[in-house]
Amino acid sequence: DQFRQALTHRFDDWHPTMLAGIWVLTNAVLPGPAGLFLVLTALYWLGFLLIAFFLIGIRSDRYLVVMLLPFMPFLFNIAGTLCIDLLVLGSFLVALGLILMRLSRRNGGLLAATLAGVLLLIGSVARHNSAFAAVPLLALLLWPQLPEGGKIWLLARRLAVAAIAVGLAVAMGGTTLDRYVFHAQKKGIENALFLWDLVGISHRVGENLVPGDWTPAEARDLAGRCYEQP
Repeated sequence: DQFRQALTHRFDDWHPTMLAGIWVLTNAVLPGPAGLFLVLTALYWLGFLLIAFFLIGIRSDRYLVVMLLPFMPFLFNIAGTLCIDLLVLGSFLVALGLILMRLSRRNGGLLAATLAGVLLLIGSVARHNSAFAAVPLLALLLWPQLPEGGKIWLLARRLAVAAIAVGLAVAMGGTTLDRYVFHAQKKGIENALFLWDLVGISHRVGENLVPGDWTPAEARDLAGRCYEQP
């Protein structure tokens, strides 16, 4: 569905438009799935590489674990797929790598910080619930050092500020992309999800629970075979 949107330039808001929008750009260079595949794969491996470089720089043996981690089945099995989850994972991995490299003072410039912020925004906007993972990463980007004396209340305040910043950025960024950049058609995802749940419950209890005027045949279909239709 998102590939169709990228090809036709007609978008909807069933999923965030970020992945399809990036696919439009990759299609301009390398049409088809290959362009997006290269972007997602590059983010995946670059993220782990940057994190490993940081650990090597502080002479930690943990870099060996990080070098093995991307080959673990629970990660490697999705590394070759075209999906929102991999875009979120790759964006956050590279952002974390850049943040850690700044901590080691190798690349502490404004460019690395800006790129990390952009990647956090991309990952947060690409999936509705991914913003939660961006909050501690943004806090680490803004405040590289822990509070003096380990003050928990100060750390909590930093996380609260980061949460507000991420929430505002996601709300404004997502709205801007959907409404003003891609002009995404509204699909009523909230109502559709509730309807899907009701039909699923109806299927399991054997009784139509969906509100409305239904013929006996329609009620049987809703409680019987609609939930399993491809």
